Amino acid sequence: MLVKRVSKKEQNSNSSKQKILDAARIIFAQKGFEGATSRDIAELAGCSVGLIFKYYNDKQNLFKILVVEWFSGNMESLLQLPSSASLEEEINLLVNWFINNFTERKDLHKIFLFQRFNVSFHNSFATEHQEYLQQRLEIIRQRLSPYIEAKQLPTDLDINQLCEIIHGYILVEVLFRDLSLEEMVSKKKTFCRLILAGINS
Repeated sequence: MLVKRVSKKEQNSNSSKQKILDAARIIFAQKGFEGATSRDIAELAGCSVGLIFKYYNDKQNLFKILVVEWFSGNMESLLQLPSSASLEEEINLLVNWFINNFTERKDLHKIFLFQRFNVSFHNSFATEHQEYLQQRLEIIRQRLSPYIEAKQLPTDLDINQLCEIIHGYILVEVLFRDLSLEEMVSKKKTFCRLILAGINS
């Protein structure tokens, strides 16, 4: 099998692109989407503003790439969750995943949430967002299906609604109440108990 050799020029190009992405993530987190400028990003990345436009066209496209990269990372971590031995353990694993998802990228999540009210902005990656939500739903459905088959969960359980309940609760606690990971973990046990009670009621 032939291994493609990467030229020095290509290596430098890839390195510059990554530095711009890393810098953009920091600047967006510090200043929000509207407050961040291409000049701020270029300064932190150690490159010219022109290079940002060459690789990423504009600030909106740069943010879109970060969001899509984030979606991809979320899917990877969801797929890597271990198997569960019980329904209670499964709910705990899924709630933990949502908590980590929100707390690890809290600033990016806040920007993404508030930019969704900007219709033209959100439309620029609406397809990717819908695909992400569908993939997430399908993976969680597969994880819960053994418990449905074992009649530990109702056959008519709306898994999409279950995801939205978990998502909504953690979104409010992490983004609006600004709870830390430690504070969320301490509340997780009660929340999981409520989820299980609600499912089986």
